[in-house]
Amino acid sequence: MFVVIRDADGNLVRRLSAPTKAGIHRVAWDLRYPDPERGPVGYWSQRAGPLAMPGTYTAELVRRDENGVTRLGEPQSFTARVLAAADVPPVDVEARHAFQREAAALQRKVFGAVSALQASIERVEALAAAIDQSGVEGDLRAQATAIRAGLMDLRVRFLGDDTVSSRREAVLPGIRDRIQRVVGAFWSTADPTNTHRRQVEIVNEQFGPANAELVNLVEVRLAGLEAQADTAGVPWTPGRPIPR
Repeated sequence: MFVVIRDADGNLVRRLSAPTKAGIHRVAWDLRYPDPERGPVGYWSQRAGPLAMPGTYTAELVRRDENGVTRLGEPQSFTARVLAAADVPPVDVEARHAFQREAAALQRKVFGAVSALQASIERVEALAAAIDQSGVEGDLRAQATAIRAGLMDLRVRFLGDDTVSSRREAVLPGIRDRIQRVVGAFWSTADPTNTHRRQVEIVNEQFGPANAELVNLVEVRLAGLEAQADTAGVPWTPGRPIPR
């Protein structure tokens, strides 16, 4: 049993496990997306995902079994709003909602890219270790090192330089931090400020080039290196096609 949460555009936001025992039960959504870096590993060990925007959502109860997924009733609509600013009327409701939808869509893209980035770093590190163990000749190890370096550079651009920040030094926020600050601010502010709008502009400017580099590194260079590794007889590593 699951409670499926969707936004006003019908995009899946969260799938919450629901009790299967007889009786009346309550399931609460914490107004957050799932953690983009890893899936749940138990009720008490789940990490919090990014906040969703205030706005209109639907909740739907579904059952999954050996026959597939069955909808149990119709989706129910509800509104998540900022209680602390309930007495502060928005200047332009439509403009606010449009900006919220823009920020939410951008948030999904950024967190998807970050998740792919983290997985790709692990993927190339596993491949590099397999190349070392196989003892193959050629420049496969050098290619893996160069790809990892490119991914680590992108990690700084998306997440900030944690090596510097860990020493209590000031660093520029990464792409993910910028959009998170905008989304988080909507739970205490009635309307987007000029700072919020500027942050979204910066994220839009930075995300496109960074994401294009990520796609090239992963789908072109890393995929090409994995194909070379297959030809050279390097042991299988996660992310590569199943050996045949």
